[in-house]
Amino acid sequence: MIWVWEAVERSEPMEIHGNNRAKELANLLFGVQESSPSQQAERRQADAKSDSARSDTVSISLEGRNIQRLADLVKAEDSPTAERAAEVKRAIENGTYHVDGQSVADALLHNVLVDSVL
Repeated sequence: MIWVWEAVERSEPMEIHGNNRAKELANLLFGVQESSPSQQAERRQADAKSDSARSDTVSISLEGRNIQRLADLVKAEDSPTAERAAEVKRAIENGTYHVDGQSVADALLHNVLVDSVL
């Protein structure tokens, strides 16, 4: 069976009859209410007043504050890491930086063993 739909142009608006049942249903389901122009103006004024009284607020969690503190510490030039890096840089430039091969090997083996266990 084949259905054929034809577009129909109407010069008049389509009307649905039913004794205002659609409006009643909309009021029931959505709380849609018709209002007079003066009621609409009052509503707009009330909305404008409440909008001007509102203010936006932001609250940062404890975790967020802790992360920010850590980021600030990392960025600080006087942090222990920055001090140590500057110290190592000076020692390399002066030719006095000495690396203990045994300590490096021990640390590498320790890290490999720990990583393989975990």
